[in-house]
Order: sequence, then structure tokens, then C-alpha cells
Amino acid sequence: MRRIVVPIVVIAATVMLLCSFASASLTIDVNVAKPNISPYETQQITVSANELGAGVVFVVQPATGPAWQTFLDSNPALKLIWNSLPADIQAQINSAIGNKIVSYALVNWGTNGGSANLNFPADFTGINGAPTTGLGGTYKVLFTYVSVQLPRLLEMSFDCGVWNVVPEVPMGTVAASLSIIAAVGTFVVYKKRRNAN
Repeated sequence: MRRIVVPIVVIAATVMLLCSFASASLTIDVNVAKPNISPYETQQITVSANELGAGVVFVVQPATGPAWQTFLDSNPALKLIWNSLPADIQAQINSAIGNKIVSYALVNWGTNGGSANLNFPADFTGINGAPTTGLGGTYKVLFTYVSVQLPRLLEMSFDCGVWNVVPEVPMGTVAASLSIIAAVGTFVVYKKRRNAN
């Protein structure tokens, strides 16, 4: 009797454990510290997941470069994650990268998941070019994570050096302010003289 009960208990416990994993929902998140940065400024990227697994963060720079997939053969860890992704997520990543320069950082966490703060470009490895924020334009951030659940992909972006609204020379701001004050003053004097006549 005991020979039958022990395997049944083990099978029941395994099924319950698998059901608890299956009912859990994989939640991943990616954020950038600043939506706009200056050229050569560091961008902090925060990624998190709530389950055991491994992921990769790609940063796509606004400059063209050679094909990036050939790098996979020289990096087994990145290739393992890449090969475990479904074809639709691979296609989305390939579409987002296109022929641009791309860098990556790997993350992995234990049973309850975790989070990491990564500094771009210092914490990233270049694939088909050096990681840098020295290029003006929009940078894409892609985060994919592989766990016991179906892998997920999130994308966001930040701009570098494309939002210079205030003149870069302080004298330009002063000159613009003085010209507005002078225009208002001239208008007031003109109105007073016209009303006096």
C-alpha cells in the first residue's frame, strides 16, 4: 500500500506546484530615468520581473551598423536566451533593431524575480558598434525575459540632444528678453503720444 501512496503524493505535489506556476502571471517592467538626455550623458535603465528567469536588455542607437545576429555565435549566454524566444518576439526585436547599432546587458534573478538598475552605456556590451549616448536622436530600449511563463517583450525610448528649446548661449536669452521689453516699452510710448494728440 505504501508503494502506491508515495508516488501518488509525489505526483499530486508536482501537479499542484506546476499549476501554481501556470496560474502565476509573469510581470516585467522597463523604465528610463530621463525621457531626454544631453549628448554623452548616462541614462539609467531599470528592469524588473516577478519570476525566476533570465532576460536581455537591448539599446538601439540612432546610427546604422553591420548585421547584429552574427554576434550571437560568439556569445553563448545571449544566444541561449535568443534561441529560447518565440519566433514572433524574435521578429519584433529584429524589426526594432533593423540595421542600427545595438548594445545589450543580461539580467537573471532567482525564484521571486528581482530588479536591476543599469547605466547606459557603462553597463552594456556593444554588438555591432560601441555603446554611446554621443549620437543625437531617439534610442530604443527593448527588454525581453524568459521564465516558466511565455516570454514577454517591452519597448520604450528616450531622446538624446533633440530638445534644445532654450538658446545654448546665455546672452541669447538675455537679448531675446530685452527685445521683448523694448518692444512693449515702444508700444506704450507710441500709444501715449497718439492719445495725447
